[in-house]
Amino acid sequence: MFPKKTNAETSTLVDVKNAITSALGNEEPGTEIYEKLLTELERVEAMITKNPSWSFKPSADTILNGVFTLLSILFITKHESLNVITSKAVGFLPKLMK
Repeated sequence: MFPKKTNAETSTLVDVKNAITSALGNEEPGTEIYEKLLTELERVEAMITKNPSWSFKPSADTILNGVFTLLSILFITKHESLNVITSKAVGFLPKLMK
């Protein structure tokens, strides 16, 4: 649900990309090392675009829990407008909503 915390010592893909581009600036185009660095840069770019750090996909149980909570609140407020609400109906809500 929450993004993973990274250590300050761990390099990110952006750091690797920056290191490769700075190494490319020191090499002459057409050399074997230059071609290897270009290949590595393409791989890192593919990894960055395939798995962006800002993506968030909630799990199915999180969505189901939210829908159940909203439906519970809807049913309780509808019942409250028609009848007297009981403490048993409030007990159906999750503990966090109390």
